[in-house]
Amino acid sequence: MAEQLCLPKSTLHNHLRAQKRRHQHPESAFWETKEGSEWLSRLVFATLYQFGLKSEIGAGQLSEFFQLIRIHTHVGISENALRQQLKEMEGLFVTYQQQCESSATAPVSARTVAMDETFFQQMMILVMMDLPSGYVFVETVAADRSFETWKAAVIPRLETLGLTVRPAISDRAKALIKLALNALDCESGADLFHAQQDLGRWLSAPLARQTKKAAAYQKDAQTLLAREETRKTEQRDFSETGRLQAHVAEAEKQHAACLAAQKTYKAHREAISHSIHPFNLSSSLHQDEAAILKTLQQESDALAALANTAKINDPKDKLGKFRRQHKALSQHVSIWWLWIHTLLDDLNTDQLTQDWVTTRLMPVVYWSHRATQTKKPSDRTAYRNAWEKAVKTFDDDAFTKSLSSDVTQYWLAWCEETVTHFQRTSSAVEGRNGCLAQMYHNRRGLTEARLKALTVIHNYGTFRTDGSTPASRLYGQEFPDLFESLLGKMGPLPLPRRSRVKKKANPLIYKKCPSLSG
Repeated sequence: MAEQLCLPKSTLHNHLRAQKRRHQHPESAFWETKEGSEWLSRLVFATLYQFGLKSEIGAGQLSEFFQLIRIHTHVGISENALRQQLKEMEGLFVTYQQQCESSATAPVSARTVAMDETFFQQMMILVMMDLPSGYVFVETVAADRSFETWKAAVIPRLETLGLTVRPAISDRAKALIKLALNALDCESGADLFHAQQDLGRWLSAPLARQTKKAAAYQKDAQTLLAREETRKTEQRDFSETGRLQAHVAEAEKQHAACLAAQKTYKAHREAISHSIHPFNLSSSLHQDEAAILKTLQQESDALAALANTAKINDPKDKLGKFRRQHKALSQHVSIWWLWIHTLLDDLNTDQLTQDWVTTRLMPVVYWSHRATQTKKPSDRTAYRNAWEKAVKTFDDDAFTKSLSSDVTQYWLAWCEETVTHFQRTSSAVEGRNGCLAQMYHNRRGLTEARLKALTVIHNYGTFRTDGSTPASRLYGQEFPDLFESLLGKMGPLPLPRRSRVKKKANPLIYKKCPSLSG
């Protein structure tokens, strides 16, 4: 056999002896075949990718898992070996993203982005995301969140990708506003998510406490009345019973008033959310910035009256902060409409077609997009009703009936792309921050190399229900599968080492050590 294989006999003997040592289980013979070896590599690397990187499972638990499925005879599964494989994967991920970005160009160079910071003990991460696609442009560890730090991280990255920013949405941090206005040369839009969060901290929590206190007060009053009514007739004090009945009626009135105040607050908060749309929710007609400003002012006055009635103070001036954001919240609509009309003018579209696109087709696409995007049942119902009204208006329009199917499909695809650029919150970035927080606490920390790998996995390895990734939505093209590319570049699996057998110490044997002094 050695002569046929052109190998030394000692080498062949060592291989055969190692193979015999590996055959400890019924499935071991399969791992020796070509198909079995390839499947074993896929199993190990897929486990490291899915659980070691994406789910932040430690190398110790992964090693125990591989031990349970009995592949330790063919693969090195020690914690150090697995950590080396994970580090190699992290480097390959960064190279993969660089290659993909160098070979692709975004069809729409002006992007709508959101920016925010997240904090983990002594680590701070700056996050900048493209909202229409969900692609993370910047996700880096920084020492501070000043304007200069943000500019140094964002500007070179956008220049490398050949992108510009149209509106930038963020909380009202001064550094982020300055970054948008001075460095990115775009408008800084207020974030509806943070604005409503501030209103909730001011009103929602105190109203909930008042309601809880009123419910307990009502329950105690009802208990006292029931106890009094269970007493015998000759022992009952009817004047006390009447007093307790009045007491219960007053408690029920207070509780009902608290519930009504909570319901009123939720209605005003919902009205604020429903007002910031390019189309009116009830009529689906074009809505401008002035109409939104008027609605926001009315809702602010109503919230102030509600707080006054409920006797809730505003020591941190949350309502004043919200009032100062009216302009920055309403300008989302005006900026978006300006961009839409600019695009239509660049396409040399006649006025009749422009009016049809903006008043007939686009409301249908917009409300359909909102209905599928929201998870709140009441909002989904409202958006669905608005979509039905818009569809009826679209179908009844004479210009719609005069167009061919190809023309309609062209403008439908155009509207589906443009409506994704109307963004009013940075909640996607907040979701990403929450995901990073979970990974940080699962792994008890994050390294910069692991953070870069997680960014690539988010951009190229997370999928929506339609099978698209953030990268495919940004660039409008498909990329090679992230895991398959990784699998093709990973080297062979590490071989197991023969571990030394640890000897148990015998307490009856005492080995003397020579004296240092001699």
